[in-house]
Amino acid sequence: MRSLFFVLLCLSCLTLGGCGGGNAERNPLPTRSVAVDQEFSLRVGEEAGLPEEGLSLVLLAVPEDSRCPEDAACPSEGNARLRVELRKTDQTRAIVELNTSPLAGSRQGIYLNYVVKLISLAPNPRTERTIASGDYVANLMVSRQ
Repeated sequence: MRSLFFVLLCLSCLTLGGCGGGNAERNPLPTRSVAVDQEFSLRVGEEAGLPEEGLSLVLLAVPEDSRCPEDAACPSEGNARLRVELRKTDQTRAIVELNTSPLAGSRQGIYLNYVVKLISLAPNPRTERTIASGDYVANLMVSRQ
């Protein structure tokens, strides 16, 4: 009888997503505090906050990177495209796309009365190396419009 009760208890916990009832929050990456007009860096998945503005940014992904490898000769510079999520307290979130090449799109995006600008993206591609998502570091700056 006890073993049946134990099995039912375990199945109930699995169904609820753990014994915490499924309401346990994930541990987000720590938020780094930055200020308006201050250059800062983010890795994919990292968050930066501007506490005095009630604004936060997360570098979601680098879904495209066709930049010319630094050890190759290319007819064009190529482009890397970044997706950045912006959220302000009591406002709808937005996702902006930033590009390393002005020929492919804008290096900056607008959210409410803020401008987020891509300063640089590292590392630079090389022919013999694939860049893992977690290796990207974007240098950004947020200004008021």
